[in-house]
Amino acid sequence: MEIKPPLGVSPHWFVYLKRIRELNEAIGRYIEHVESNRHIEYPSQYYMAIAQWAHEIEGLALLEAEICKAERKEQT
Repeated sequence: MEIKPPLGVSPHWFVYLKRIRELNEAIGRYIEHVESNRHIEYPSQYYMAIAQWAHEIEGLALLEAEICKAERKEQT
């Protein structure tokens, strides 16, 4: 009888790409909302959310780039 190991965790690249995709989609929705609702009283709150999400995307992309570099170094 073969004993299988317990389920591990999702790979970092899968988790980060999923989060980046979700943030990108949310930014798109907020942009569409602002464009189609020009009468919004406080559009700055939407732009602030977009800016924060864009900053998070940048951080995740840089983190993933560093992890990829480190993994390549380990392989050499």
